[in-house]
Amino acid sequence: MVGESIYRRGARRWRKLYRANGHLFQAKRFNRGAYCGQCSERIWGLSRQGYRCINCKLLVHKRCHVLVPLTCRRHMDSVMPSQEPPVDDKNDGVDLPSEETDGIAYISSSRKHDNIKDDSE
Repeated sequence: MVGESIYRRGARRWRKLYRANGHLFQAKRFNRGAYCGQCSERIWGLSRQGYRCINCKLLVHKRCHVLVPLTCRRHMDSVMPSQEPPVDDKNDGVDLPSEETDGIAYISSSRKHDNIKDDSE
């Protein structure tokens, strides 16, 4: 027991995330040639050379992550115009997604039962 690491082998460790322009970047080590999405130069070096957005998978240098002008595509493309429901003045029981729901709209249980009845007819 003396001299053993306090970390369990294969255990998940807390990951530090860096937020910039809607992206959530995580420090990554790249084994093969990877190119920065901001400056288009090769990402190289020892240890963790760059960042990768956990949502849209954008790769950037550590020095470039704050320079990324684009907002994260995952948040921009969450609802395509063709998928948007028609605009209606009344609330059909569908709540608008909050930031905590991560873009997922939840339908109330009464609405689910209405849909089941409609489908069986």
